[in-house]
Amino acid sequence: MPGFFRFGLLGRSFRLFFRFPGRLRLRIGLFGRFFFPVGLLGLGFGIIVSALTTRYRDLAMLVSFGVQLWMYATPVTYSSSMIAERFPGLLGAYMLNPITPVIELFRAAYLGVAEYSLRYNLISAGTTLAVLALGVVLFSHTEKTFMDTV
Repeated sequence: MPGFFRFGLLGRSFRLFFRFPGRLRLRIGLFGRFFFPVGLLGLGFGIIVSALTTRYRDLAMLVSFGVQLWMYATPVTYSSSMIAERFPGLLGAYMLNPITPVIELFRAAYLGVAEYSLRYNLISAGTTLAVLALGVVLFSHTEKTFMDTV
């Protein structure tokens, strides 16, 4: 909960910072759209990692490396329009990352950037649900032999 409180405080200061130039276009209705898919995706990958960690102990060390690689594959510090300009053929494959459309939606809501595609958000939602379903199935399969492995 402290992280959510801190995020709210940063969001409020961000709004105050951009209040004077008038560039901020906050769409409150989209605010829940940011957290729900990220939470479901985190839950899905968390379940997958916890199910696989019971059998493969070294996977816990690889998770931090995977998160760092995933951060570079997601447009957090750069916009996906940079990818569209340099490599227009790769934009579709690039947007298959389920976090990319969520971050683009966040930019569209907070900064008023018009680079928002409903098609990619639906693909992201489908990928998120597939990861969550895979995690639940994998965990329920691993749950039967969990005590024998540990």
